[in-house]
Amino acid sequence: MARVHVEEAQQKHMYPIITFSSALDQLIGGGIRPGEVFEILSEPDGGAIQICHQLAVNATMPSIFRGRNCKVLIADCNGNVCPQYIKSISHFVLLHLNNIASTKQQSQNLLGLTSNSLMSNIDVIRCTNYTHLLALLNTINGDEKYGLLVIDSIATHFRHEFDDMHVRSSILAFSGK
Repeated sequence: MARVHVEEAQQKHMYPIITFSSALDQLIGGGIRPGEVFEILSEPDGGAIQICHQLAVNATMPSIFRGRNCKVLIADCNGNVCPQYIKSISHFVLLHLNNIASTKQQSQNLLGLTSNSLMSNIDVIRCTNYTHLLALLNTINGDEKYGLLVIDSIATHFRHEFDDMHVRSSILAFSGK
């Protein structure tokens, strides 16, 4: 699941975070819009986390390239988040941006930008149980430090750690506030 946090007043002036897949961007209305909660589902190894990795990198891009130029937090509940893979995506995003830079201003925005500098704006926190995930969500609630929150996968701990579905539903409803 990916979530973009911004104040409502800013939302009107912000365009979506693109995926670099024109077909996918078109399918989801141009990308992930500020303020949206967006759930990406797939079979195991179906590509959902790869899309989330791509969105995380794209959110850190300079705004002149339709990035958010922001910090990203990835809550890794499955142990599937791979920093080396994210760094590889960062490398190829920079190659792509250098290829499409058509103005002097775009080229100047790329000076000094490296895959490491993009990666420095992506924080990954391993959440080993639902209480850790909820504590993380409560800690960042209302924090404007992050422009994108990715949770892989919010269902993991809630699927396996509860015998009482009523308790699980109550906790999930509370965490959504």
